[in-house]
Order: sequence, then C-alpha cells, then structure tokens
Amino acid sequence: ERVGIDPEKGGQYPMIGGSAAGGSQEHTTGLWPVDSNCSSNIDGLFSAGDSCCTWMWGAIIQGPPPGLSPAAVTGKRAGAGASRYARDIDVIKLTDNDTSVFREHAFGYLRRRSGFSPRWVIQLLQNYMMPYYVLHIKKADRLNATLELVGFLRDHMVPRMHSTCTHELRLAHEAENMTINAEMILRSSLFRAESRGWHFREDFPSERDEEWLAWSLLWRDENGKMCIRKEPVPKEWRPVAGTAYPPRWLAWEHPHNINSNSR
Repeated sequence: ERVGIDPEKGGQYPMIGGSAAGGSQEHTTGLWPVDSNCSSNIDGLFSAGDSCCTWMWGAIIQGPPPGLSPAAVTGKRAGAGASRYARDIDVIKLTDNDTSVFREHAFGYLRRRSGFSPRWVIQLLQNYMMPYYVLHIKKADRLNATLELVGFLRDHMVPRMHSTCTHELRLAHEAENMTINAEMILRSSLFRAESRGWHFREDFPSERDEEWLAWSLLWRDENGKMCIRKEPVPKEWRPVAGTAYPPRWLAWEHPHNINSNSR
C-alpha cells in the first residue's frame, strides 16, 4: 500500500526469478528429495516448500499462487519424516574441534576488523545476474563472462566480507549463499544446451528431448569444485513415440499458435 502496488494486479509488474536475483522458483531450486519423506542426500536434512525441488509444476509455473499446494504436501511429509528420524537416530556427539569449525564459519565475518560490506557484494552480484541477457535470454559467451565475474566474487570478495553487527552477519551469510546459487545457475545454464520452460538459450532455441529430457544435478567434489551431470528422466515417465508434444520454440510457444502479424 505504501509504495502503491496492488497485489490483485501483480501481473503488470516485472518479476525476476532466481535466488541470486532476489527470488526463488520453488520448482527449479532447492534440495533434491531422495524419497517421499522429503529427505535429502545429507543425513538428517529435510526440505519443504520452496526449498524442496519437487518439480510439481514441470518446467514452467502455471501462474500464481503456485507455492501453496507443494508447501502443504511437502511440509506434512518433511515434518513427519524429520520426526521419525529424530526419534530413531542416535545422539550425535561433536568434538571440540567440530564445534570450533562451526563457530568460526558462523561468526567469522563478525570477528573481522575490516573488509567488504555484504550489501556491496550483494549489489555487485545482482548487477551481474539480473540483466535480461544473463538471467532470461542466455547465450554461452555471456554466461561464461558472468561466471568469471561471479567466480572473482566467490574467491576474492566473499571471504573478505566484514560485518559490523549481527544483522550484517546474516547479510554476509546470505551473500555467500547467493554467490554459490549464482554459480549453480550459470553452470547449469551453460550445461543444458537447449531451451525448456523458463530456461531459454539464444544459441539453442528449441527443446531437445533426445538429449535433454533429464535433470541437471550439481554437487561439490572432494576438492570443493562444483560438478554437474545429467540424470535422465526414467523411461516409464517418457511420452510414447508419436504422442509427444511437437518441437517448440521458446519452450512453451507452439509455432502454429503464434499470430503471423505478431512475428
């Protein structure tokens, strides 16, 4: 109300997706659930709602409000799963060395005497990621250039951030996480050489099911390097030959539905 935005007319205002750009899409970001209890490949870590990558809506959201149904389902399942896990697991005993490592990571930014402002690092990151020619209309050369800039933030600026208070400490951890998320977006966008849903590659403008009917999974190896691979959609989930949707441009637009005058 203060800024003059009517939520009932939200469609007229621009929306920017991607956590590194200020918001998250619940069907494309978050933890990969490994079972129906919403547990992850990290022992004891469960996720729900926007942090659980259920892909309930497929490759593109069908319109607001999209988060309530998956949040209700995953919230109930994750809560029950976490409760069972907590009941059955043995108490984890941490050594003094373990807790000192956790404390250093949690409060390290606050203990520094000087450094970069988390607000400035976040502003730089969003300046790199938000332009439409990086986040929405993608191409390999622009993605690689942005990846270099984000990599510089990750290696040289994020480790040197300084927080003056606990509020800025939260911002510092958010900046650290957003930088990781930005690298994930860029690497997965480069990896998927096709267009699908909200992911559009100017140099690969069509869907390519023969190669890319698959998930892109990212992980960190033992050296801390971000890695990526394809996980094919199970054969029993694939459309029967001859009944699949026709090839499409811009992923969701059927060429025969586009008015010739609008071209």
